[in-house]
Amino acid sequence: MGVISDTHLHGYDERCAGLFNKLFEDVDLVIHAGDVVSPCALDMFGEKDVKMVCGNMDPLALRKRYPEKMVFELNAFRFALVHDINKIKGWGMSANLAENVRKIFGRIDCLIHGHTHDPAIIKNDGMILFNPGSATANRYLPFNTAGIIDIKEGIEINILKIPGEAILQPTETP
Repeated sequence: MGVISDTHLHGYDERCAGLFNKLFEDVDLVIHAGDVVSPCALDMFGEKDVKMVCGNMDPLALRKRYPEKMVFELNAFRFALVHDINKIKGWGMSANLAENVRKIFGRIDCLIHGHTHDPAIIKNDGMILFNPGSATANRYLPFNTAGIIDIKEGIEINILKIPGEAILQPTETP
């Protein structure tokens, strides 16, 4: 599946559509972790299935159609999707993050989130926390990012430099 967040687009963008179609050409499902901004921007994913949650910059038109958080299952793995992880962990509080995530979502294997524009793959107490960064407005790197999740015997995640070079691998936390 392709994973993207924080596109912050004010309409359909032909250049971005071309980049996203190339980046996600081999996926059937696109996950958007919020801050789409314009409902028309979702048209860039063509006929692919899209799961998304709303972010703080998404207008009422999107908030009426999409939730702020969701849980879904693929190949026996449970995923949670939320835009702003701070709404789960509390600002600056990460000591009980896995416990707080489980209180809200139950048992999950991977929490996908956005908001910070900072790409990261972190393993924390048996779950993966995955932020694909921003596909159009990265604040921390000189390039934009998205992600690919492959589900085989486990969950394999790569963060991709747009238009497609893998740049980060998972890191462990104590």
